Amino acid sequence: MATVTRKVVKMDEAPVGFTFTAGVTAGSPLDFQGRDDKTLILLNNTGSAGTIKLKMGNGIQAVADVTYDVPVGFSAVAVSSGAYKKTKGDNKGNVVVEPSATTIAFAVIEID
Repeated sequence: MATVTRKVVKMDEAPVGFTFTAGVTAGSPLDFQGRDDKTLILLNNTGSAGTIKLKMGNGIQAVADVTYDVPVGFSAVAVSSGAYKKTKGDNKGNVVVEPSATTIAFAVIEID
């Protein structure tokens, strides 16, 4: 699957459009090359309640996968990139997320 591109929203500037990208249960890479303390993963779940699994990164701070419940509708999660960002390999600079269903879509927003 193609990487879900991070959109940068600048303070006090014009609105930035974005679209949600349907997740792939085998793993959806999310662009996390910006500042993790200013980045949100937005979720749009059009199915029944489900889960997302953030896959452990491969850097020095990586510990384990974590799973979050995802309600129906819109929601957001902020994560520390050190634990989940891939620092080498095919998904370098990305956080890989596995949704429980393809009805969970993603967008990544960074506030600058």
